[in-house]
Amino acid sequence: MRTTVDLDHLRRLDHKTAMQVAANENLLFSELIGSLGPEDWDGPTDCDLWSVRDIVAHLIGWGEGLTSPREGLHQFAASRRRVREMGGSTNAQNQIQVEDRRDMTIDELIAAYERASARLLKLRNRIGVVGRAIPWYNPILGGFATVGFVADSIFTRDTFMHRIDISLATDRELVMGLHQDLLIADIVRDWAGRAGIPVRVELEGSGGGTFVNQDARVTVRTSAVDFCRAMTGRIPPESLDAQGDAGDVERALAARAPF
Repeated sequence: MRTTVDLDHLRRLDHKTAMQVAANENLLFSELIGSLGPEDWDGPTDCDLWSVRDIVAHLIGWGEGLTSPREGLHQFAASRRRVREMGGSTNAQNQIQVEDRRDMTIDELIAAYERASARLLKLRNRIGVVGRAIPWYNPILGGFATVGFVADSIFTRDTFMHRIDISLATDRELVMGLHQDLLIADIVRDWAGRAGIPVRVELEGSGGGTFVNQDARVTVRTSAVDFCRAMTGRIPPESLDAQGDAGDVERALAARAPF
C-alpha cells in the first residue's frame, strides 16, 4: 500500500472482507510452517518463553479449544489452576495449549494447524455478524469488545503477528499482499481511534502507506511490521519515531490496537 488513507472516513472491515483476509492469513501461515526445516522449530521467538513450535501449538490450541466442547472445557479447567502463576486467565490458557502439544511431531503440528484453523474459520464465519451484538470483556482487548470483533479481527491479527514472529525467528521473507494491506489499515484505524487524538502514521515497507486524520497532532514513522510489534509489546512503543507535543506523543504511544 503506497497510498494516503483518510483515517476520518476509514471504516472497520466488513464481515465478508474480514473472512477473506482471515482465510488468506491462514493459508500464508500454513505455507510458512510447511517451508520450515527441522532446525527451525525449536528456535526462540519474540514471544517470551515460546519457540516456533510453541507458537504453532498455541494457534492449534485456540482452534481446537473453540471448536471442541471437550477440549475447550479441558483448557478452561486447567488454566483456572494457573491464573496466578501466568498473570491472567488468557495467558494461562495459552500456556496450557502449548504444554499439551509439546510431544507432537512436526508433521502432526502442521496437519493439526490446518485442521484446527479451517474449523475455527467456519465457526468465525457463522458467528461474526450475529456476534457484533454480543459483548465480550477481556483486559487484553482493552476492556469491552464484541464476539463479532474477536471473530472478525482478533484471531486474524493473532495469526498475522505470529507469522511475523516466525518469519523473523527463521529469517524467512514475510509474504504480504492486498489482504495484509487491508489488515494493517484496520489495525492503524483501530489504534488511531483508541489514541483519541488526530494522528498521521507513515508506514514504510510492505503493507505500508500513509494514514491521516485531519489536523493531525502526532506523526508516527516506522515500518508496518514494527508498528504491529509495538502494538503487541514486542518492541517498546517509545522506540517508534513519533513527533509532536510531548503530552500528545505520550498519550498516542500509550494506546494499543488489540491483537
